[in-house]
Order: sequence, then C-alpha cells, then structure tokens
Amino acid sequence: MHRQSFISSKLLAASLGILISSVSLEVALRLRKGELFSTENQILKKVRSRPNPCLSRLDSHLGWRTEANQSSSVPSKRELNKKSSVSSNHLGLRNNDKNPPWLKEKMGFLALGDSFTFGDEVSDWETWPAQLEQLTGLRIFNAGACTYGLDQAYLRFQELVSQLPLQGIVIEITPDSIERTSRKGMLTSFFKKHITKPYYLLENGSLIGKSPAPLDPQHNYEQLCVLRRFLGYSYLFDF
Repeated sequence: MHRQSFISSKLLAASLGILISSVSLEVALRLRKGELFSTENQILKKVRSRPNPCLSRLDSHLGWRTEANQSSSVPSKRELNKKSSVSSNHLGLRNNDKNPPWLKEKMGFLALGDSFTFGDEVSDWETWPAQLEQLTGLRIFNAGACTYGLDQAYLRFQELVSQLPLQGIVIEITPDSIERTSRKGMLTSFFKKHITKPYYLLENGSLIGKSPAPLDPQHNYEQLCVLRRFLGYSYLFDF
C-alpha cells in the first residue's frame, strides 16, 4: 500500500514537473515572438502564409489551375539567398517578360505542360517558353501548371483555344505527365493534400471524360486532424 502511494506521488510529481516546464516553455516562446496572448492556430497560420510558387488554386473543372493576376516572390531552391519572381496574367497564364515590344507578331503558340513548362523554381523570364519567345521573336503563351497530367493540359487547351490568337501549340510530354492521366487525384506539394482531378475512361471504344469529385475550394486544403487542430494553438507543440 505504501509502495503504491510512493509510486503515485512520484508520478504526480513528474507530471506536475512536465506540466510546469511545458507551460514555462510555452510562455517563453510566446514572449520571444511577442505574441503572448495569441489565439491563432499556428499550423493554419503557416499554411496561409506559405509561398505558393505555382500560384495554384483549387478548381472544380481542372482540379487545380494557375490563378489569374497573381504574383509571388519565392526562395530559389537552386541558389542561396536568391528569390524567383512568379506572376500570372488575367487568363491565368504565366507571364514571360510582359510581352516585350520586339515580338514579331501578335499570333502565337500555346505552351502546355506541367511544372517544367510553368517554370517551377525559376523567374518569369527564365522559363523555357520565355526563352523560346526571346530566341524566336514569336509570342509564346505559357499555360503550364504544376503537377498537370496530359488530360488536364488538354482540357486547359480547350478552354484557351477560343481566347487566344493561336497558330499552333507546343506540348510537353514526359513520363510523369503521361502517368498522371491514369490517376483520379494527386498529392500536390502546394496544397499538402490529396486533390481530385479530371480523368478519362475507355468505354465502348471511346474516351469518356470524368469530372473531379466535388470539393470545397475555401477549406479543403486547410483541414487538420484533431490532434493538430488542438496542438496547433501551442507554440511549443506546433508541428
């Protein structure tokens, strides 16, 4: 009986020690950041403030797309202390160099593909469509989007073909973009969540397009498990 009481008191003392230490560290971290009375979930705060190098947003038709009229400055993964300038125009196309005046003609070619075409990790003027435009003097419209499959690139072409003065297309085909056509969804790095996408099925000898599953474009990517939803309010246990 005395042994049980001794063990219980030790456990109680250890628990109180851990609790006091945790509270002290929590207060110290909040004071260090000058946010002693903050009630914001730190995980959601990081998600909302995280740079979006692909300028992507959720979309009920394509799964996700490059958002129109956006700009971002994101840290370069290639060079230390360098940032890449990323921007899009009113059609959700990646800007090249704001249509330099030396272009030979207004008609142009539509570049389609995934992040390689979009130009992930590089600035607007460093993407291959921008470089092709500079080398040829021909207008190149960059419709690349991160993590796209060929099916999504084709659907994007259907959207843009009547909105742009096109004389041809240049499409990027890689093993990844081919493989993605077999998927109904993707774990995207920019949303940190599995997102549904359109896909095609062969039915009776014909390709039949299937739309993405319904989603909530405002809250889907911010859903957290119960543990992270609770501990996210702590500066000490934020993970």
